[in-house]
Amino acid sequence: MNRIVELGLVFALLCLPIPALSQDRVEPGWYVGGGASLNDVYSYDDYCWGCYGSSEYGDGDIGFTLTGGYRINDFLAVEGSYFGESSMHWDQDAVLVDAPPGIYNVDADVTLSSFQVNVLGILAGQFWEGYLRAGLALWDAQSDQRLLRFGTGEVLTRVVDASGEDLVIGIGVGRRFGSNWQVRLDYAYYPVEDDLLALEGNAERAYTDFMTVQLIHRFGPRRD
Repeated sequence: MNRIVELGLVFALLCLPIPALSQDRVEPGWYVGGGASLNDVYSYDDYCWGCYGSSEYGDGDIGFTLTGGYRINDFLAVEGSYFGESSMHWDQDAVLVDAPPGIYNVDADVTLSSFQVNVLGILAGQFWEGYLRAGLALWDAQSDQRLLRFGTGEVLTRVVDASGEDLVIGIGVGRRFGSNWQVRLDYAYYPVEDDLLALEGNAERAYTDFMTVQLIHRFGPRRD
């Protein structure tokens, strides 16, 4: 079972307190926050139509994130976030690489940062909130790769620079403390260029995902 399905189940469990809705809701207004994110890269092979497919993960890194947004109403918010540069490690054996062509064992150090704009659909309770997020990730990455040719032992090195604008999707929960503070935990992912993981000649696709913990401060009063 892939990670998004597992986290979807966790999301459902964490949202169990939410149906006890309260009239204590958030007024429209601005908010800011920041925290830490656990970032990783992975490959996903969905050749198996109708099933979960398979994923392989690299070695992740902890980075920072800053967020600013506007709560439109009880159920909707728009926000922008910056994810600082994180350094992740990726290795995979017997990979078909296009340029130079051949089968290689791949060892890569990937650095990546992004700016994201998201719309949040929110289910709000008295203290808890659950939300789904969707938006655009503007990302920039570099991959320093060491390729060991299978069978000959020849070692090649290359640097791959890539950037893009891709759809980001995620889920999360928040817990309110006091009148204007909230702790949020969420998970999201988006695709990146396959050659960052030396997958350009393979069926797998390259992605990055991140688990984020943030402290959020909302400006303005809550209505009772």
